[in-house]
Amino acid sequence: MNDASVNPSPEIFYPMRSYNKRHSKSDQRNKYLADQTSLDNLTWGYGKLACPGRHFAVNVTKMILARLLMEYDFKFPDNITSVPKVFFADEFLFTDPSAKIMMRRRQGE
Repeated sequence: MNDASVNPSPEIFYPMRSYNKRHSKSDQRNKYLADQTSLDNLTWGYGKLACPGRHFAVNVTKMILARLLMEYDFKFPDNITSVPKVFFADEFLFTDPSAKIMMRRRQGE
């Protein structure tokens, strides 16, 4: 995922990257989905060794994220002026573990 020949500008966060790849050609509609395996994306393994629970894992992650976005408000503390640093370890990205974010449950909805 960090290979520039596969993903142009991999160091830049671009949330619509896979969506745009999927909609660039009509034969790409089922490619570049979060739970699809390919030689370009080995997150879930490939072939006979692909993770059998990947569809379930992606759906649970989407449900958790949807609930967090619907029921909670998030913001950085007032003294924070920039986004936290991101660390790379192979294909994995980690946010600075000392970073602070404020979170509260929405009221009256």
